[in-house]
Amino acid sequence: MRKQLIPAILLLSAAISLSACQNAPENSQGEETSDGSAGSTGTGDSEGTEISGILDFSFSYTQGDYAYSGNSYSATLEDGTVSITIYRDGDPDPYTFTADPEFLDRLTEAVNESGAAAWNGFDQTNQDVLDGDSFSLYITTDGGETISADGYASFPQNFSDAAALLEQPFVEIYESFHPNQEAILQAYLDK
Repeated sequence: MRKQLIPAILLLSAAISLSACQNAPENSQGEETSDGSAGSTGTGDSEGTEISGILDFSFSYTQGDYAYSGNSYSATLEDGTVSITIYRDGDPDPYTFTADPEFLDRLTEAVNESGAAAWNGFDQTNQDVLDGDSFSLYITTDGGETISADGYASFPQNFSDAAALLEQPFVEIYESFHPNQEAILQAYLDK
């Protein structure tokens, strides 16, 4: 009996392994995504999803399993002043600033250019990943509109490009007091 059980266990293990390899993540349209992550654009159609009048914005994402991983950005309009918090990968503490309301105009342009408003309603988790990347986006506008999206090891289509656009207004502020170390090194080498 024992001799018959071993081949059966090996065959079952091979079948399970093969099945896992063939089940690539799919997006909401049932198509495999190019980066291997499950993707959806929340409500799907990015047309007609432009926003205006951001009152509160929060965007964060993590990158794996090490301490201080990920980036987090927030901006809140209160009494005519924008409170900004920036936490960048590797920094032990967040940085906080105040800015003029025009900052929110640049942020609104970034949201609209990125198409991130179309992520509203995206809420996906890849249950097969035990220690992976994640993101969250939360926006409220002066018109009462709320955009909420999050994912764990699952991202909307074109997430990387959109994330770069959403980060840009914050990165400009961050680099004004915490210059890019690569730029400093390059300037030194160019001398």
